Amino acid sequence: MSFFREIKLDENGSPFAVYREAIGFIPNLLRAQSLLPRIIEAQAILEKAVLFVDGALSRVQKEQIVLLAAASLGDAYSVTMRGKILNSLGMPDAQIDQLLTDYRQAGLPADEVAMMDFCLRLSHYAPWVKSEDIDRLRACGFEEGAIMEAVLATGYASYLCAMSAGLGPKPDFEPRKQRPIQVSPPLLASTSRGLSGGQHGRAGKQSYLHSVYRSPKTFEPFILIQESHGFIPNFFRAQTARPDLIEAEAKTIVGVLLPEDILSRKHKEYLLLVVSAANLNSYCVAVHCNLLRGLGLTPEEGDQIAVDYREANLSEADTALLDFALKVGVRTSEFRREDISRLRTLGFTEEQILECVAVTALNNFANTVQMGLGIEPDFEPPQAFERKKVHLIPGEARPTGNGAAGSLAAMAADDPDASLVAEAQGGGLEAFETLVRRHSRTVYRTLMAILGDPEGAQDAMQDVFLSAFKN
Repeated sequence: MSFFREIKLDENGSPFAVYREAIGFIPNLLRAQSLLPRIIEAQAILEKAVLFVDGALSRVQKEQIVLLAAASLGDAYSVTMRGKILNSLGMPDAQIDQLLTDYRQAGLPADEVAMMDFCLRLSHYAPWVKSEDIDRLRACGFEEGAIMEAVLATGYASYLCAMSAGLGPKPDFEPRKQRPIQVSPPLLASTSRGLSGGQHGRAGKQSYLHSVYRSPKTFEPFILIQESHGFIPNFFRAQTARPDLIEAEAKTIVGVLLPEDILSRKHKEYLLLVVSAANLNSYCVAVHCNLLRGLGLTPEEGDQIAVDYREANLSEADTALLDFALKVGVRTSEFRREDISRLRTLGFTEEQILECVAVTALNNFANTVQMGLGIEPDFEPPQAFERKKVHLIPGEARPTGNGAAGSLAAMAADDPDASLVAEAQGGGLEAFETLVRRHSRTVYRTLMAILGDPEGAQDAMQDVFLSAFKN
């Protein structure tokens, strides 16, 4: 059983037919969402458009991207499921195991290895992706359609990681054993592009890729987006070479973000804003601050939520919901069933918590796609957020409680690293590697904030982990 109560649904019709046709079975991840069938339908629409059709990339290539990204993010459920899908597409277990062990030595063509390198960097270090990364893929022979599909597949992997963490579905098959895939931090000459979330004035370009403008008066999905957002974000304009994808994304918005029968639109915008801020995504922070103004918040209130929602004028329940979303979307290794229990004690229903998971997962998809495509901001992001962004560290939990002793005791009791630290102290190399993978991004960003030099930050990060290992 998953973390949520499941009810029996009719699995003979849509959207389950999408999965029967595409992969031959109904994933338990869908059954874990049975309290909100519209969420299942939204996922089916998005997954079909992103993964289940051959395009510039084949289904096998896209499934390999999702498999490796899920493995690097520690999503054991998705690794097992995508492995079975690759089996059904003709890939033997031995080849899948080799991909997971070392994809660079798995017999892939050099251009596909370069694509996998890019997708894994995007899944872990999206704010530092820049136009030169896209140029390298072009130099390998990839056309713009293939690059867009690779970005979308990586974004969908981040969606699945949040969903599986927040839902806790029962594995569909015997879990696949694997070692975590290591992704090295980026070495950049300058972090200005990544930390700004876009470059204004790129000769009118809306993204790294060329886009074909479509009139909102004639393109039906744009009409829907105009009604829901009040404008047509560059996020959608940048994808107009694939109108089927925009249509799927618009329908997903209809299923997840627009209904207010469970969580209000304002609650959802809080979730989208806070998780986008934790992902250092200036584009999405600017969009959701603007949308919150349309819902009645002052610019100062929205900016404060982006910079530090704990200091905003939010209720205890709202703050707890945002804490929960950050664990689902950004700190998945820390997520526990007890996090759901805490929300229940604060009065949240299972349906509300489930919808929070779905909104957070969709936000991760959008954040990844925006940064991977380098989509230009529609609005200026809050200056307070831009000034402090380099110091905002996703995954950094703030202790609470009565006094320092109480805080430290609570942290120790709930420390998700405690068992790994004990194993590492006993000489367990795999446990130490897991700690490195879990915290390398946080350490790197902290050192970048101190040193302001990417190469120096990477050297210092290596020194930090070496010192930790020795001591």
